[in-house]
Amino acid sequence: MANKKVYKTDPIVEALIDFRFTDFSENLVDFVLASKILSSFSTEYTGETREQKSLSATFKSESGDQSLSTRETRQRLQVLSTDGSKIVSIGTGNLAISSLRPYCGWEELKRRTEDALTLYLSLSQSKELQRVGLRYINRFSVPDHEPNPEHYLKEVSGFHAFAGAELADFYSRTERNFDNGIKLIVNQLNQVGENGPELVLDLDLIADGRLKVEIPDMLEIAESLHSQEKTCFETLITDEARAIFDA
Repeated sequence: MANKKVYKTDPIVEALIDFRFTDFSENLVDFVLASKILSSFSTEYTGETREQKSLSATFKSESGDQSLSTRETRQRLQVLSTDGSKIVSIGTGNLAISSLRPYCGWEELKRRTEDALTLYLSLSQSKELQRVGLRYINRFSVPDHEPNPEHYLKEVSGFHAFAGAELADFYSRTERNFDNGIKLIVNQLNQVGENGPELVLDLDLIADGRLKVEIPDMLEIAESLHSQEKTCFETLITDEARAIFDA
């Protein structure tokens, strides 16, 4: 498998590195700690702060009386850069660092990850790492006259096998376990964007295992996931897709 090259038109719309710990909080986010951590990112993340919540409902019926109660739970806090392209978020046992389009590049994302880990671990005192994930979502426009996904994505087949039938929608999901312990989840789909038909290639790589929290080791795992992602991306696209990226 070839290494991922640099294209004139980068299809990456989001890159995310995700760390999951075993001892942050059993049920809810410690929002006092999370707020303290996120407020320390003020020099680089000067945009808005977001709070994600979930709403649960419980229905009870006792002795003919019925009641409905709702509960709102805070799930995640996020801080963003001024332009919204850089995000750090803290959830239950979770630290995630994201880059939206325009993608900042791997070295910059890795630097931001090291900074976030250093601050997070200095305040949270987490001692065990459960999972490291790396996700790249790629999206690109294809010509209106030739939207056939088989021309651009190698793992797509059979969608134009029926005579007299036009492809309306497709979705494909596969999972693989590599010999090095990395799991790869590939999601592929088509959609209609502002400029016409689009294809999405979503690569999610995961390394599981209970590991001691050491920043160099955590970054090494992230680096190995990134190396795997590069080769997987190039393996899954065709020369027709590369021509679009280099146009």
